[in-house]
Amino acid sequence: MYLPSGKYFINIEHGANWTFNITQPRSFDVKTISYAFNGISPDISDLILIDGLVEINYNYSGSGNFVVYLLNEYGDQLELLVNEIDTTSGSTTFKGDGSKYFVSVELADGNYNFGIDYK
Repeated sequence: MYLPSGKYFINIEHGANWTFNITQPRSFDVKTISYAFNGISPDISDLILIDGLVEINYNYSGSGNFVVYLLNEYGDQLELLVNEIDTTSGSTTFKGDGSKYFVSVELADGNYNFGIDYK
């Protein structure tokens, strides 16, 4: 998720052992449409400027749940794009208002790719 600089706490409410990493792995240079994104595990896209109606095409080859959200530039969930189980493909549309967005893959255990283009 995207967060402005500052101090934060992580509250874990589970009895199991946990390991997590906090990094700043990418710059937040804004990408434009046409945009492609792929991976094999949960991840987040680059920041994308969307001004108008776009079609989001996706393919997923894996097992288990595949969940994808559209987020605003602050990391707030705006729209559930995909919630499927096992291998799937499809498309959806979204109308951006000139703001910046992320595509966030929340759950995935396999290969996936996205293509985002204006309609």
